[in-house]
Amino acid sequence: MALTGRQWGKLSDALNEAFPGYNFMQRLLRREMDLALQNIAAQGPMPDVLYSVIEYTEATNRTLELVEAARRNRPNDPELFAIAQELGLAPATGNLERMLSTSNIVFDVSSFRKRMATVEGQVCLVEIKGQNEGTGFLVGPNSVLTNYHVVQKIIEKKPGYTPGDVKLRFDYKRLDDGVTINSGTLYQVVDDWATWLVDSSRYSDVDTLPEPKPSDPDADQLDYAVLRLKEKAAEENLGKVPGMDSTRGFMDLATVDTSYDFSENKVIFIVQHPLGMPLKVTVNTFRNFNGNSTRLTYLNDTEPGSSGSPVFNGNWNLVALHHSGDPTFGQPAYNEGIPMEKIVSRLQQNGKLAQLMQ
Repeated sequence: MALTGRQWGKLSDALNEAFPGYNFMQRLLRREMDLALQNIAAQGPMPDVLYSVIEYTEATNRTLELVEAARRNRPNDPELFAIAQELGLAPATGNLERMLSTSNIVFDVSSFRKRMATVEGQVCLVEIKGQNEGTGFLVGPNSVLTNYHVVQKIIEKKPGYTPGDVKLRFDYKRLDDGVTINSGTLYQVVDDWATWLVDSSRYSDVDTLPEPKPSDPDADQLDYAVLRLKEKAAEENLGKVPGMDSTRGFMDLATVDTSYDFSENKVIFIVQHPLGMPLKVTVNTFRNFNGNSTRLTYLNDTEPGSSGSPVFNGNWNLVALHHSGDPTFGQPAYNEGIPMEKIVSRLQQNGKLAQLMQ
């Protein structure tokens, strides 16, 4: 049975949402269908890659196999379920249940718990001279991403400040009893002006202006800084639950899905240290992009100290770097982040992306 044009598009959108990025699709095809993605499509925008994949499975009469493989790996994904229903691979929804919106996400409890446990070990509190300044997260064995403005005093060499003043506190959280606080593990930034900062991009003065803003930030004003640690924090053994990776790990920016399709009301998670407090997670929804897509806004609550936090979509894929709130006086309407695709693109242009792994 050949797909109709509408079904083709629906399947492509569902796969793009469920398997964000070339590497995810590569693993699915190798593990489930014994196919090598590189023999079907070169790396590029995911809609183009998925077009080639579906074109291949249609030509080889393996599209239904592809849908079944995707469903086995994402059994609770509503968009995959919907296309499987159309193709006769899933039972029709009964009269008493309805899919209200394909933008809603039904979470697999085990996968959700594992992903969240992994993420919390990779997020840290940024301290300068013992003062809480913001949040950061590992993006390499000893590389941490945060905001430019969080470490601005060091970058701009304010008198009395050196890179050695920056320390990163991991595992600072409240334990399961709800009372005891784990004070965490401190890592120090390299105390060397030549190597402590892998790359950075200043924020825009437009960020501080109320709505309506007179202009958009420049494309290279992305408010980020990548710091180099003395030790490889990502390789620390945390002795986690059996069946999970025991090392801390990091968020690999080389595999970030740069084609993620935001739409109104999509779920957003932010993992943060607001006001220097133990690790917290806030959940709300995406709001909109600014004019040149250098900023995205959402309805999640944040506070001072949340700057530099990782922002995730509903599948716990990294999509942005939180950096500020609504500067309008009075009741704020939104909080704001930098799309991760913009940061990754600038790191690549600067020849710095590969350095995160060194």
